[in-house]
Amino acid sequence: MSLQHARQRLLTAREELEARLVRTRKHMHRNEELSANFHEQAVETANDAVVHALDADAQDDLERIDRALRRIDSGDYQACTKCGRDIGAKRLAALPWTDRCIRCA
Repeated sequence: MSLQHARQRLLTAREELEARLVRTRKHMHRNEELSANFHEQAVETANDAVVHALDADAQDDLERIDRALRRIDSGDYQACTKCGRDIGAKRLAALPWTDRCIRCA
């Protein structure tokens, strides 16, 4: 996979994550009161916890993608950040945001 192709995949993934963050944050900042029904409150609270977890995961993924884009710019994209060896084309094709080879993962 070429660096240009890797960059494009990362940018596409970044756009998808940003769209997810807009949706999760819209849900998180809604001003609805909890239902008067206790069971409904439990479901609503559980749903909120899931949305918060999705938001945190998306934020973490965005950080990984941004680091990968910076590594492409600096020329270090294909080198493992732990041992310095080549990460490998197959691994980068599967996980374009990874910064470690399979040995160091």
